[in-house]
Order: sequence, then structure tokens, then C-alpha cells
Amino acid sequence: MALDHETTPNATELERLYKRVNVQIGWYRRDRNINRTFYYGFLILSIVCAFSASTIAALGDSNDKWVKSALVILPLVATFCASLIQQFNWHAVYELREQGRIDTLELLFLVQRSRPRTADALAKLEETVYGKLIELSRRQARGFFDSSKGRDKLEPRRDANA
Repeated sequence: MALDHETTPNATELERLYKRVNVQIGWYRRDRNINRTFYYGFLILSIVCAFSASTIAALGDSNDKWVKSALVILPLVATFCASLIQQFNWHAVYELREQGRIDTLELLFLVQRSRPRTADALAKLEETVYGKLIELSRRQARGFFDSSKGRDKLEPRRDANA
């Protein structure tokens, strides 16, 4: 079957769509890494401070000034870290962004596998990809705001009318 060159999509148009999806993957990857770093960093710091305070309490001289200071400061830092983890809900956002990255990766594979032979086929592919990106953005927004309210729901809400 011969292609009609006037209606055959240009390779740069498909490349533009590919780059657009790839930019989204980069954003999800960066945001996931930031949230993962904060979550695990503050979690480990909290655990180390709590363990250190217990160890100092058990082995230190209770009359020593630095022991008293450490027994106040270390639990304070551990509590502060735990509060930050709870308040910002970094683990839920980390999980949410990882799911967004995976969903966007599926779209990237869709674009890579697609070989639209006409401009209409390319337009349909663009409509599908952008529609799924918009749907993904809505799910991400709902999940982010639900997690920031402490509901920790990563799945989209179900309409009562559906």
C-alpha cells in the first residue's frame, strides 16, 4: 500500500509527541526522588536519634552536662523528624509519583510502538496520549491533595452517580 505523502505524518511530529511524554517521565522521576530522599532521610535520622538517646541514657553518666543535653536534643530531633514525615506525607507522595512515572512510561511505549501512516492516525494517537496525560494529572492531583489531608488515598475517587 503506497503512502499519500501529503497526508503522511512527518517523523518530527511523532518525535515531538515522544519528547513531550519523555519530559513528563523526567518530572515524575525527579519528584519521586526528592520525596523518597526526604522520607528516608528523615526516617533514618529519627531512628538514629531515638536509638542514640536510649544508648546514652543507658550508658552515660546522668550528672554529666553533655549527657543531659543529648537526652533533650536527640529526642527533640527525632520527634521533629517524625512530625515532618507525618505532616508532609513524603512516603505517599513518593509512591504517587512513582505510579505516575510508571503510567507515563506506558504512554512512552505506546508512542514508540505506534507507526501512524496518516495524519489522521497521528491526530488520533495525539488525542489518546494527551487524554491519558490529562487523566493521569487529575489522578495525581487528587492523590496528592488526598494524601496531604491525611487520607492517603492513591486511587481515583469513584463518583457516587457512577
